[in-house]
Amino acid sequence: PQIGEMVGYPVSHWAGRPEVWLEMTHPDDRERIMAAFANWTDGNPWNLQYRVIAADGHIVWLLDRGRVTERDDDGTPRVFQGAFIDISEIKEELESLRAQESLLRSIVETTPAVPWTEVVDPLTGRARFTYIGPEAKAVFGYTAEELMTETGHFTRLVHPDDRARVLAASERCQQTGGPWNELYRVLHRDGSVRWVLSRGRRTAGSPTTWHGTAMDVTRHVERDGLPVRIGETAPQDRG
Repeated sequence: PQIGEMVGYPVSHWAGRPEVWLEMTHPDDRERIMAAFANWTDGNPWNLQYRVIAADGHIVWLLDRGRVTERDDDGTPRVFQGAFIDISEIKEELESLRAQESLLRSIVETTPAVPWTEVVDPLTGRARFTYIGPEAKAVFGYTAEELMTETGHFTRLVHPDDRARVLAASERCQQTGGPWNELYRVLHRDGSVRWVLSRGRRTAGSPTTWHGTAMDVTRHVERDGLPVRIGETAPQDRG
């Protein structure tokens, strides 16, 4: 009887008339559910999520699970058992989280920097980028997909005169877990040299994951010069 409370109709409203239940199903889910019903009447278990329009017109998300418990002598499914679970609140929370994620992603991807995520395998120690923002095309001349496919792109892109220092700093950060904060040159795809300020932090958990950004500061360096000699930490009074 609890299903009556969920959808606002008593069970007698559709008992023995599955077409009425389909009429209550949200139009955007109806075709999918009809196909699923045809599948489980052959004896297959089902595990479905879909929307039902309640008696007062509001939408109810249901988790509908069940299986065959008895068959006729010829093997035809005869008795089914299952359960309905109202998952509307869970769905609403997920939609809210997706909306927030979409907003945050749009903010990150429209900033003048390249956001990145790097994961280090705990067994092999090998690092790979799992996310690189679309601004990579403007800063490096390569698409994010190209860079993530080429696992060793970082070493190749760093200017030869900065490479040893930057790789040593990377190794130090991996060992200590300290923040990544480096200013160095990279080789753009078009042959030009760009100055990049890259910052990142390690998050807790396993595998080891780093999140950061790489910002093209070439114009600032060309206009104002380097804030400190490369490889040194800026004094506190310089901010």
